[in-house]
Amino acid sequence: MNSQEQTEQLDRAIVSAQRAVTANGTSAQCWHDLGVLYQLRGDLADSYTAFQRAVDIDPAFASAHNNLGNTLVRMGDNQRAVQSYRHAIERDPGLMAAHANAAAALHVLGRNAEALLHARRAVEIEPSSSAARITAAFIEGAVSGYDVALAQIDALLASEPGNPNAIAARAYCLLRLERFAEALTTARDGLALRPNYGLFLESLGCALRGLGRSEEALAAFDRAYELGHDRAAILVLKASGLLEIGRLDEARHALEAALEITPDLPGAWNTLAELLDFAPGDPALAKMESFLANSPNLRALEPRILMHFALGKAYRKAGDPDNAFRHFAAGNALRRGTMTYDVAADERFAFDTIAFFTPEKMRAMNGAGDDTRAPIFVLGMPRSGTSLVEQILASHPDVHGAGELTLFDRAIAEAGVEDITALGARYLALVDEVAPATKRVVDKLPSNFRHVALLHLALPRARIVHATRDPLETCFSCYTTNFTGRQDFSWDLAECGRYYRAYESLMAHWRTILPPGIMLDLAYEDVVADLEASARALLAFCDLPWNDAVLRFYETARPIRTASYKQARQPIYATRVKSAGTYRANLQPLIEALAGT
Repeated sequence: MNSQEQTEQLDRAIVSAQRAVTANGTSAQCWHDLGVLYQLRGDLADSYTAFQRAVDIDPAFASAHNNLGNTLVRMGDNQRAVQSYRHAIERDPGLMAAHANAAAALHVLGRNAEALLHARRAVEIEPSSSAARITAAFIEGAVSGYDVALAQIDALLASEPGNPNAIAARAYCLLRLERFAEALTTARDGLALRPNYGLFLESLGCALRGLGRSEEALAAFDRAYELGHDRAAILVLKASGLLEIGRLDEARHALEAALEITPDLPGAWNTLAELLDFAPGDPALAKMESFLANSPNLRALEPRILMHFALGKAYRKAGDPDNAFRHFAAGNALRRGTMTYDVAADERFAFDTIAFFTPEKMRAMNGAGDDTRAPIFVLGMPRSGTSLVEQILASHPDVHGAGELTLFDRAIAEAGVEDITALGARYLALVDEVAPATKRVVDKLPSNFRHVALLHLALPRARIVHATRDPLETCFSCYTTNFTGRQDFSWDLAECGRYYRAYESLMAHWRTILPPGIMLDLAYEDVVADLEASARALLAFCDLPWNDAVLRFYETARPIRTASYKQARQPIYATRVKSAGTYRANLQPLIEALAGT
């Protein structure tokens, strides 16, 4: 049956159902059946009315409450949908679909602790339901980490190896864990089963992006678009891929095309706010404000956060710091509300690490690492200039900039820290999968500052470049960045300041226990003030010969997958250094935390 025949059949079914409710207007079942048909046709207002009529007639009709919730979700009202699902569960505690649907709606609202209870209950009720198990795994990932979710998906695939949704879920978990090579293999396995499944092509494109294979990634996104898979979202992914390789105009066109399809798409607005300039009274500001206030699609948590950050960036460019900060604060507060983060745990980690890695301990553990000199670690706080330092280094012909690798954390998880030889070997094996063996490799993961002692012990000839920047500027820049990774400290000003002080204490300790010549402190402000002097010092520290190309770092064609993708492709300018002063009146919690008061 073709689509035209299906549409005609659905229309005839709706006419019959309408006759049924006319003949028997007090039948909750008749109203429910009509609601289902309206829902299938996309007539959501009529579907809502029919289901509401069904539950008014029979308040104990659990399936009608559940389906009313499904219609509310499609209308963008997850809050009321949760109420409907709970009404269904009150009437029928064993209704698996209502638990699974409640879990999904609560997850969209960022209420993951509640969501997890319903997701687990759905699996208990119907352990054979792959849909319920996948939903539960996703929410487990959001709460406990995507390694936990991956284990659950792999268990499902062991019993259902050809399940396309489970394969797509596995690829998603691997992407979230930044295990891009494995995600690529999983996406290809899926495409071997279903060559035209858009979700597999989307995962393929994201995995290729993560591996720096930009042109192949763009081709995968184009193929997904041609197949009609979630076209607006695919255009945003394509734009991100174009931005990473410096094709800014093409990225802007892709984002504008996405907004033609879905005018209130927050991901497109958020990225455009990075690319475009905004003037006071810019019509785009009013348009975004209107979407935020009125669009059903922006009632869910993630879209709402994205639009707040988009407006914060746009108002900032338009010279309106009050409105900019208002939206940054709103976006951060919403994100922080989803977190169980405890900054005291990060403070304890820093203090415990300082206590553990004494000079005596370092001497006792020294000598077991791999003597390769290939790695160059660039680390520090996020937004401290690490991307700029990497781009300078990666402009040297003997250096490969690998980006923000999470491979040392993974090596620690897989090899442990008791055997330093095994730790260094495992890290190098992982790096070999993503970087050419003929070059020095820059691993630019800021949070590697937590592991400086282990970095040195496992790879004693590696060089460590510590990027520094004014504390207030660094923390404010973190607060105004909607990180895609886990930077949980950044969503609250006071917590950001406390985290910075813990980081600062740890870095001060590393300076006292590392041998000379292992770590270089490189101030962002110094790079901006005198690029050539800073670049010469950087290359000399890394035992690299001078090359003029590093002064033209902004011309280097390579993927940049961080929030600094635009700045790293521009010549250095003085206004890079200071921006937080305009917002100082709003930053007192941060200022006090940085001062330790």
